[in-house]
Amino acid sequence: VVGVVVAFRMFHVPAWALASSPSSRALLDYRSTQSAILAIVAQTLVGLLVLAGLPIAVGQLRAARDAHATSRFTSAVAHLGHERADIRVGGIQSLEMLAASGSVDAVYVGRMLCAFVRGQVDDLKTSSRHWSLPLDVKLALSVHCRLQTRFHCDTLDLSRCDLSFADLT
Repeated sequence: VVGVVVAFRMFHVPAWALASSPSSRALLDYRSTQSAILAIVAQTLVGLLVLAGLPIAVGQLRAARDAHATSRFTSAVAHLGHERADIRVGGIQSLEMLAASGSVDAVYVGRMLCAFVRGQVDDLKTSSRHWSLPLDVKLALSVHCRLQTRFHCDTLDLSRCDLSFADLT
């Protein structure tokens, strides 16, 4: 605003100064030049204001994206604890997609999948002596291996987890 006022004062010539001009054409040329300069100054100020607000907008966009990824991660982890196998499978696939998209660090996804496998194997051991590896546990192991290969992260921690019975082919 101050810049517009200063520019207006700099280029404003009172009408009485141009009244003695022999031609009204000079007055029109001067007025159109003055209007063009003021328009350029105003557009420059608006552009500077937009550029000043750009970092704020980018920060808000990143915060919203991170909040959305956190929400999706939390939801997928919650699905791992569901009693229905198909919902657990959906949670495992959601975790894989989050890691593959880069929204969530693959190391965290790998740790969650290892914890899921350990918990499921422990539950299976206590419920029966003869049991096979369920589909969701096989899927969690294969997703973890894919993530480990793709992102070169060494997070496979299945200590205290007996998988000697499992067919991992």
